Amino acid sequence: MKARSEQELPWQHLDGIITPSSASEVLKCLLQYGECTTESIVELTGLITGEVHSGLRKLRWRGWVSSVESVSTRPGRPPHLWALSISEEEMIQTLIHELATESHILADAIRGIERIGG
Repeated sequence: MKARSEQELPWQHLDGIITPSSASEVLKCLLQYGECTTESIVELTGLITGEVHSGLRKLRWRGWVSSVESVSTRPGRPPHLWALSISEEEMIQTLIHELATESHILADAIRGIERIGG
């Protein structure tokens, strides 16, 4: 895991856009550090394990992350390595589309409410 500089990351404003907030934190972690185990995401983000699992579940549902079993020298099942499964550019385009759609829906709702009130 190698950290990239904060300046390279265009993801400072994910909070409130990616929900739940745990998904936002997990995504920022994977963007900054690359492949991570659940345990390392817990350590790097300060989230509890359940929050990390919730965030990963949401991101996996979106198709943005995937996991593979890592190589382990310890007995038992090896931990999963989580990584982005689409590019940052694809994520940005998806978010732009979703936010534009949401903006149009909200604008239509405001116009409807204004007609009722005025």
